[in-house]
This record gives sequence, C-alpha cells and structure tokens, in this order.
Amino acid sequence: MRHLAAYLLLVALTGCGEGDAGSPARPAPAPLAASGNVTTSTRMGANIRSSPRGGEVVRVMAPGSSLQVLGEAPGGWFQVGEAAVALGWVHASVLEGR
Repeated sequence: MRHLAAYLLLVALTGCGEGDAGSPARPAPAPLAASGNVTTSTRMGANIRSSPRGGEVVRVMAPGSSLQVLGEAPGGWFQVGEAAVALGWVHASVLEGR
C-alpha cells in the first residue's frame, strides 16, 4: 500500500502517465474538501486513476466496493481511498451514493 501511495504522489508531482507523447502533462487539480463514503456500481467495477480526466489506471475496484471520499475535483471526479489513504481518482458515473 505504501508503494501505491508513493507512486500516486510521484505521478501527481511529475505528471507522468498523462497526455500524449510530446504534450505537456496537466497537473492534477488540488482536491476540494469532501467526505463520506461511496460504493462502486454493482453492475461494473471502477477504474481508479492517478489523476482526474485521463490519468493512468492504477487500480480496478470490484463491483460494490466501498470507498472513502477524500476530495473532489471539477467535472465529477472524486479522490478516494481506504482507511484515509488515497488510492486515486474515480468518476461519479461509476459510483452510487453521490
């Protein structure tokens, strides 16, 4: 779990894994304060991404997984985690309870 957190921090700081080759990477927006829990859709799993809007998939959650909301970004993106440890970003379209 520590390796994933370190990787996510590295990606957030450097922008690696985003954009096309030769295109400048977009920095991840600073999360807005948010709290509560959400559940991934019971019909499909959810891709957890390194950053909102096109970040690299760093984890795939099973259908019906419970996640803690740690932050929010424009466009319907939520920073999610488990036990207050950030896992990455997921779009509201694959969540229930938000």
